[in-house]
Amino acid sequence: MFIEGEEEILPSSPFVAGLIAKVDSEQGFWHSPSNKEINGIVGTSRPIDFTLGNTNCRANHLNENEVTTIIHQNGYRLWGNRTCSNDSKWAFLSVRRTADLINDSLLRAHLWAVDRNITKTYIDDVIEGVNSYLANLKAQGAIISGKCYATPELNTPANIASGKVYFDFEFTPPYPAEQIIFRSHLVNIS
Repeated sequence: MFIEGEEEILPSSPFVAGLIAKVDSEQGFWHSPSNKEINGIVGTSRPIDFTLGNTNCRANHLNENEVTTIIHQNGYRLWGNRTCSNDSKWAFLSVRRTADLINDSLLRAHLWAVDRNITKTYIDDVIEGVNSYLANLKAQGAIISGKCYATPELNTPANIASGKVYFDFEFTPPYPAEQIIFRSHLVNIS
């Protein structure tokens, strides 16, 4: 980056945070920031070897070890989708962020439901609110499917009497196409 005409070496983290915010704003929080151009940088202090289609290059080796990096390919790009989770279902950053944002949004959107009287209508109203939100996310492409339900085994009279109501929801996020593999086959047509 150039500051007052002088080239400065700065940490990449604010640029990556800016890129994530830009992707969130322009495409949605469920999109991966990987393979998106980072504005404002003119190089990296430590170039990382990258060759498109080469699974053995350093950038892809870093990615395999859950390290996101910056590559130079049609501009400087963030390269990598992975988190450091040991659980494969949370391996992708966009999947983890989708889960976090859904959970946070549901808590905020259902503040109205805290300390209300627990009635049959109450449970249906909360389920309807969650399912409406999940349907909206599905329509936007943020999730592939989603559903909320109240589990009778958890919503026992004892739990209800102590003010506890359990709502479960499930969702399926879209996973990023981290590797596309083209296989060529030469055929002789006679």
